[in-house]
Amino acid sequence: MKRATGWVVFFSGWQALAATVPAILDSSFGYRLPGRPECAVWWCESTYKVGRERALPEATADRVHVEAARNEYEPFQLVLYPEHPLAQVRLRIPEAWVHTSQASVVLAATNIEVRLVDYVPVQFPSDAGGSSGLYPDPLLPMPPELALEAPAATVLDHGLCPQDATGRSVSGNDRN
Repeated sequence: MKRATGWVVFFSGWQALAATVPAILDSSFGYRLPGRPECAVWWCESTYKVGRERALPEATADRVHVEAARNEYEPFQLVLYPEHPLAQVRLRIPEAWVHTSQASVVLAATNIEVRLVDYVPVQFPSDAGGSSGLYPDPLLPMPPELALEAPAATVLDHGLCPQDATGRSVSGNDRN
């Protein structure tokens, strides 16, 4: 890693990534889903840290896409980004939530675990790629209703546990 004035450059193999914004505000990942105008909904893989104040992703998708094998837990993040504060927001997972176009695999709602991502304040970053601010860390039990602030992101961490599914890619839509 090499530091230059106003830039942090990370070297990884043959690639170099120059960061002019803190990693927690990086908006280069994620897929915006169709939804209602009062609350943007998008998803991303679980390996990313989603900042509460990051911009919406430019890439779009019509559904969440996850690849998982039998008995494998494969999390992903569903992000709610309201235009105005919203109260009494509920997440409903239909019984037949996920399917694949390659085979008729259907996962029951009981195979999906949802957690609310909470944020912790960081005053002093632990490395050159960090910054001060709120960072996602603890996964809390999902409350029956959410109150969404605007324009902050609310992240829900989903997990798929397909105990009887074959090893295929699955995709689905939980916009209800």
